[in-house]
Amino acid sequence: MVAPDFIAPLVAKPVVGDVLVADFTSFAVENGDILVLGIRSQGTAPGEVSQIPAGWFRGGLEGTLPVGDRVLGVFYHVVTDKTAETFSYTFTGVSGGTSSRVISIVGVVRGGDLAFVNDGGLKYRSDAFIPGHNAGAVPFLEIAIWGAEFTAGVSVLPNAVPAGLTTQLIAQTAGGATPAIVDNSVTAGGTRTGLVVTSRKVEAGGVVAVPDMTMGWPGAPTSIKSASMIIRGKTAAQTAGIPIKKGDGSSAFLTVGNDRRTPTRVALWLPGFVDVETFINKLGGTASHRGGSLTKPEYSERAYDASVFKHFGALEFSCAFSGDATPVLFGNGDQYLDRMAGVTGNIDPTTLPWVTINSTYRNVLRPEGPGITQPLYRLEQFLEKYTPNHVVLVDPKFGWNSPARVNAMLDLCRAIGGPEKIIIKFDSPTISDALVDAAQAGPNPFKTMNYWGTEIEKLTPEYGTDKWDLIGIRYDADQTMYDTAQGIGKPIWAAVIPDQAGYNLAASRGADLMMCADINNIAAVI
Repeated sequence: MVAPDFIAPLVAKPVVGDVLVADFTSFAVENGDILVLGIRSQGTAPGEVSQIPAGWFRGGLEGTLPVGDRVLGVFYHVVTDKTAETFSYTFTGVSGGTSSRVISIVGVVRGGDLAFVNDGGLKYRSDAFIPGHNAGAVPFLEIAIWGAEFTAGVSVLPNAVPAGLTTQLIAQTAGGATPAIVDNSVTAGGTRTGLVVTSRKVEAGGVVAVPDMTMGWPGAPTSIKSASMIIRGKTAAQTAGIPIKKGDGSSAFLTVGNDRRTPTRVALWLPGFVDVETFINKLGGTASHRGGSLTKPEYSERAYDASVFKHFGALEFSCAFSGDATPVLFGNGDQYLDRMAGVTGNIDPTTLPWVTINSTYRNVLRPEGPGITQPLYRLEQFLEKYTPNHVVLVDPKFGWNSPARVNAMLDLCRAIGGPEKIIIKFDSPTISDALVDAAQAGPNPFKTMNYWGTEIEKLTPEYGTDKWDLIGIRYDADQTMYDTAQGIGKPIWAAVIPDQAGYNLAASRGADLMMCADINNIAAVI
């Protein structure tokens, strides 16, 4: 088999401000192709892009991303169903908002082994030197990029391209209100951001070792950074089927009977936040509100599955209580069953046994087709399925002030998932500390979060700001509300965010974490 390679010449584009739109619509992309994006910023910004679209990842396996340095890196996305792709993807936080001199380069690689797309390379280097490293196997394609800043009299054209590399594209951009890709001749003035993209193809029978690589220029560019990633090629003629790695390192394939089949569509079940602390410390991290309360049949297993496929790493579950002596907890955020079940009469679940509730009512919210409804979803089922790979937020709604119900909920959460994976949540300022005290009791307390909306007068210890670990406010609250919340000194979460513009607004005003209602049109951050 031959090594993977680019299917067409790469395309360079400038970036305006802090938002990069990677456009692949000009390429003839097929299922199994790998979209590749190279980024270089001039403004000082975190080394990691703050918001990467779902299904996109940074290439390279080694190296530490910097804090407060230029963004540079190779990013990739595997196309599994081209009919479901827009081929236009939005990245934010590419320059820290400090410079419009950002350059991006897009291309498409074909022929990669989809089980080993990111097979090695360096995520980030703060100089022109990429030390030697190994690919996992041959054949392979390595993409190596170098970015720098070029002043008057200093050319972006290198004079010392490392041996074995093929130059795919050299480009530079000038700044200003309307940045543009400019000629690669020696710059006439100002500062320009340049990017050199190269590749190395190693065919079957070659070696996996990649030598040291240092890019050189005839002048003296500043702030040189570099990165690389390796895409492994197919090592032998492969029969139908997409390999899925098992725990012992071998691969499994989809089969029907004894015949391997190639699926027409694959949905990747990606892991979420590994634990509560990771979620809390992820600036801009997203949680799916009730599984997608604006577009999905909220509270249902179908909605939470969709959230996972969209790469939301935290899932919120609003729960109601049955009227049993040992209450059954299930998904519902209202006092009554009416809205969720499509009935009238103020049906109070706390007055009914679970056997009656479960046999009489179904979830009719946002059906996925005519007459399609969802069964009621128990908290126990939800925790068993999602806490192994995701952080979840459990929000007891009406009836929480009954000690028996609260203890039933907390006992269940401790038994399945525990404080490492679960945050106990509430949605109203209250002078009662019963719920937060119960959640934080014992040697292994839960982290807790509560929601003040826009009630700025209640952001006080009387209403629990000294008790709850995370402070929630309405996503579009005014700046004074955000400033007051920040003064408490605890992480702020914003809710309930309806779209990407709402996410951006909350982020600009100081929110740390985001509760999202539309999982289709808000890019997950994990």
